[in-house]
Amino acid sequence: MPASPSFLLLSILQSLRAGKRTAALLVLGFAVGLLLPTAILAAARHELLALHNGTMADARRIIRLDERPAPEPVSARPGSGPSEAELSDILRNLDPAVESVSRRSEYSGILHDGRKYRFVYILTVDPSYIDLFRRYIRLGGVPDGGRACIVGTALAMEMWGGSGIGREIRAGTAACTVTGETDVHARRVIVVETEETYRGWTQFFVKAKDPGDADRILAKIRETAGGHWKAERMDVVERRERARARGAYAAAVLVSLATLLYALLNIGNVMGLMMRERRRKHGIQLALGARPRTIRAEYFGELLLMTTASLVMVFAALKTAQPLVERHLFSMRLDPAVLLSVFAFNLLICATASVVLVRRIRRPGIIRLIRESE
Repeated sequence: MPASPSFLLLSILQSLRAGKRTAALLVLGFAVGLLLPTAILAAARHELLALHNGTMADARRIIRLDERPAPEPVSARPGSGPSEAELSDILRNLDPAVESVSRRSEYSGILHDGRKYRFVYILTVDPSYIDLFRRYIRLGGVPDGGRACIVGTALAMEMWGGSGIGREIRAGTAACTVTGETDVHARRVIVVETEETYRGWTQFFVKAKDPGDADRILAKIRETAGGHWKAERMDVVERRERARARGAYAAAVLVSLATLLYALLNIGNVMGLMMRERRRKHGIQLALGARPRTIRAEYFGELLLMTTASLVMVFAALKTAQPLVERHLFSMRLDPAVLLSVFAFNLLICATASVVLVRRIRRPGIIRLIRESE
């Protein structure tokens, strides 16, 4: 007759109580080994979501023009083509298949709210630029007409320790009210205005009416813009950026998994020692009619309780330290996807350990188990 769940739970609690010091060391060791991989996973989750939200839904129809880096603006370069304002007009009238042209300029300046000052990068964009993305604004919005500011979530955390929506700020020479926050440019101030102002490094985004028109428009842009601009389709750009992000976080995850592996090896040695010390107890249990699978279930439950306690410690530590980590290191997202992924990995570890460490427990081996314990 299989053991009831209540009997298994009582047996597990008695075993943990009998070896509470060893159990405490296992919980602490597993928590230390799991802390860095979980933090890296949460950071990767944040970056991948930000990258997804920062992609453009109609990327196949959008062409990006990047101003090539140079000390002077486009209009002041030798043999330069049209200025930024002139190029904007040219792009709008370049082809009947052009649906819209959006702009973005980036420069450095001072952000201050009357009490705090910070040197930041500032983007000036038009409202149509925001609409190109899947989900540019995480909180708040952009009112119709006038000037508004959107602040990156990481910058808001560094500057104010939380949301900055509703604050009156000055970004460079632009005074505005913070009406939204974004993950896409997490450490930037974005000034949304209808009037065309070009300062610093500039990009244009040309949206075609149909994907089939994009290559023709791209060829015309390359002929018209001149050598001071680099033009390419956004779907090509986004594939390159996703591959770069995956490669960077894959390397970080591999490094963090090395720390987890080291912790698991140490914990495995301790658990193996515990199993050898319990051989006599297991032999007596088998002699009294217990099944090997009951002992495996008991051991799995014991591991699950200890490692779950480790997970609670890890998540509590990360949640407590999240504001400090995001302010000085990197942003994290401890959402249900991260929690479920880590818990599923933990279940796999517990199931594997319970099978590997209890593999020698078989009914015909009762006498051998008792003799090995002597």
